[in-house]
Parts: sequence; structure tokens; C-alpha cells
Amino acid sequence: MKTIAGLLIIAVLGMISAPALADDVRVMTYNIRHGRGMDDEIDLERIAAVIRAADPDIVCLQEVDRFMERSGGVDQPAELGKLLNMQAVFEPNLRRNGGEYGNATLARLELVEHENIPLPQYEDREPRGALRTRFRKNGVVFDVFNTHFGLVENERRAQASALLDRAAGRHAIIAGDINEEPGGPSVRILGAAFTDAGLWARDPGMGTYPAGADPERRIDYVFASPCMNVLSYQTLLTPESKVASDHLPCLAVIGLPKPPRSAAERGIHGVDDERIDDAAGERP
Repeated sequence: MKTIAGLLIIAVLGMISAPALADDVRVMTYNIRHGRGMDDEIDLERIAAVIRAADPDIVCLQEVDRFMERSGGVDQPAELGKLLNMQAVFEPNLRRNGGEYGNATLARLELVEHENIPLPQYEDREPRGALRTRFRKNGVVFDVFNTHFGLVENERRAQASALLDRAAGRHAIIAGDINEEPGGPSVRILGAAFTDAGLWARDPGMGTYPAGADPERRIDYVFASPCMNVLSYQTLLTPESKVASDHLPCLAVIGLPKPPRSAAERGIHGVDDERIDDAAGERP
């Protein structure tokens, strides 16, 4: 009996200490190199097949073309949205010869709003940005920042700091191609305030670039704010993902915090109820 009682106490304490979660979301990040695979073929249906197999709720895509000549003038965000039956949001960071190039976020959740956040740019280097999308799921509102950092360390450090200024303190997920391996300065900046979901992987050292049988570098990440819980994480290494792009995709399952309590749950039942004044702090 003492053993059973002890186990019950441990179980109750575990329930108290565990984070209060309302639901979870499956978040993928994937640099698709405008659909050009390791075989140098552009094939959006192959990209869509990789995504579909993982069944994500939200997909953060980098290096996406829209009306670019090199990829046949296709509206890639719209085409991928159609292939996957997901809504697509796209924001360009570069415009050239009538085409656009940037980040796209696909989702099957309720989209509240979106915006593009320009990130610090050094000299004449490629402009970078973070596509912020706000979603609502079962009463929980949260932001997803889809980003692609630069190739120079000082630039990435400035971009990480600027992005963190916008994301810190929110219910937020940051996902994208950070162009830096674990331990680098921009990864440390983001990891100081957010949880690196890759640390939950069975093999956290598994690379994402270049795609193939044994990628050497982990440069693609999913970060979750402290109010969330990383439930699982994996780098998706399949026969299709090895060739569909020069990056491998990553998938994280993130537990969301519980939604704010309703007025009824807080004991506020009507305008004539004196508990309204108590809740507002107007009574001693």
C-alpha cells in the first residue's frame, strides 16, 4: 500500500509540474531551392510529395520563386498550396526581371494575419527577411517566423538579434535556414530565449545540408518559445527528400499553451455581478 500511495503522489506531482498544453502543431521547415533537386531537375510535385508524407500543419519554405524565369515563371507558392490543399502566404525579399524570390508559409490552420519583416543587410548582399504569420488553433493565438539568414557571421548575428526583438515575449515559433551550425553566434542568440527543437532529436547531430545519404551540417532549425513544449523532432531523411532539394526538411511537434480562460471560467458572469469589480482590482 505504501508503494501504491507513493506512486500516486509522484503521478500527481508530475501532473502539477507538467506544462499545461491545449493542443499541438506539426511544424516543418524546408529550404526547397526553388524546387531544384540534387539531380538538377526542378520538380514541385516531388517537393509536395516530401511535404505530404510528413503531414505538417504548418510548412515554412525558403528559397521560393514566384514568376522567376529560372523556374519556368511558375507561381510556386500558389502551385504548392494547390498540390497540398493548404493556404499559402508568400513574401519576397528579392525582385528581379519581373519575378520574386523569398519565403512562403503553407498551413491548414486559421490564418489571422501576416507581414514581412526585413532583416539587417550588409552592403550589397542578398536581402533577407522573416515572414511572420499569426495563427489561431482552438483558442490559442501564436506567431510563426519563417526566415532565411545570410552567409556572413556578423550579418547573421545582427539578423538573429533583430528577429529576437520581434519574437521575444510572444507565443512564437521560429523556423528556417539559419545558415549556421549549432554553437554559432546567431544560433546561441536564438537558443538563449527559445528552445532548439533539434536538441530533442534522437540524433541531434544529424545534418540537413547538403541533402543526400549523409548530410554533414545542421543549418536548418525549429525554435519554440518557453511557453511551448517540444514533443518530438526529426530530420526527414527519405529516398525522396535526399534528392528533392539540396536541404533536408525538419519536422517538430510543438505543444501549445492553454488558451486564456473565459470570463465564465474566471467567475465573471455578468455586468451586475460584483465579481467583475473584484477581477478588475477595484475592490479591496
